[in-house]
Amino acid sequence: MARDFTHVSDIVRGSAAAARERTGFRIVNLGNAAPVSVLELIGKLGAATHITPRGRFVARPPGAMDLTYADIEYAGTRWSWRPCVAFDDGLADFVRWLERERRTVSDRLRRLGARNRLPARIRGVITPPAAGRRSGGRFSVRRCESLLFPIWLTL
Repeated sequence: MARDFTHVSDIVRGSAAAARERTGFRIVNLGNAAPVSVLELIGKLGAATHITPRGRFVARPPGAMDLTYADIEYAGTRWSWRPCVAFDDGLADFVRWLERERRTVSDRLRRLGARNRLPARIRGVITPPAAGRRSGGRFSVRRCESLLFPIWLTL
C-alpha cells in the first residue's frame, strides 16, 4: 500500500495560491505526486527516530486503495505550483518537531495534573511522578501505543 505524503508548507503555498484565485471556484489537487509505501514510511520513520518499529499486519479496510496520490498537473498549469519539500526532508522536519514536543509533554502533563484536569484517556496510560523520587517531576508512560497518534495523509 502506498500513499502520497505532503509537507504542510507545500499545502499552505497551494492554499495561498487558491485564495488569490479570482476567476471562480475550481477543484485542484495538491500533493506530492510521489507515493511512498507504508512499509517504507515505517522504516524511514524508525531510522529517523532511532526506534526499531514493531509492526503487525492487519487486514486492509474494505475499499482501501493499493495506491493513492494527487494529480497535481492542474495546480502546476494554473498557478505554477509544485511541491518543494521532498519526502525525506519533510520526515526530518517531522522528527525535529516530534522531539521538541516530546520535551514539553511532561511539563504540560504536570501542569494539567496539578489542576486535576488530565483527560481520562491520558490518566489511564500515565503514572504521575512519585513524591520524593528522583523522577525530576516527569510522568512515566505505561502503554506508549495508546499515546501514539496516526500520521494522517494530507490531501
